[in-house]
Amino acid sequence: MRTLVRVALAAAIGLGLTTAAAATDLYTDVVQPTPIAEQFDWEGFYIGLDKGLWIGEAFGFHGVAGYNFVLSDRIVAGVEGRAGIVMDPPSSFTAFDGTVGVRLGVLLGDNVLVYKRADIGIVDDDPYYALGGGLELALGDSTSLRGEVEGIGQIGSPISVVVVSAAMLWHLN
Repeated sequence: MRTLVRVALAAAIGLGLTTAAAATDLYTDVVQPTPIAEQFDWEGFYIGLDKGLWIGEAFGFHGVAGYNFVLSDRIVAGVEGRAGIVMDPPSSFTAFDGTVGVRLGVLLGDNVLVYKRADIGIVDDDPYYALGGGLELALGDSTSLRGEVEGIGQIGSPISVVVVSAAMLWHLN
């Protein structure tokens, strides 16, 4: 009987040590969470420089200023103003122009914004409108690069020119 008690006691001690060792292994093998890269902060004021090509007609340089509002996790709205000059090739001055517009976009991931926009403005004292869209890519903590395509026309007329542009923006939030 003593032998049976000793075997049972040894088995219990062995089982206890094995369970403790297994529990220790589980504790040390826990994967530590990886820090998540911070999402770009789309909300707030931004400024930038824009260069556009009025296909078949001219090109322009603009200063840009705007404000974005984050409406939900994936929806961004904004207002923006642009002012600059339009030039005919090779580089003769044509006109001053300026626009005020709104945009509404969807975030694809944390750092890519796809959006539609609508603007009204003036080129050399003639009122016009622009409708289009673009893609904006966050490059770092406070900079982004965007490309846009817009159709423009004089108010009351159909779209007459397509403008392709690129802008570098600095977010001041």
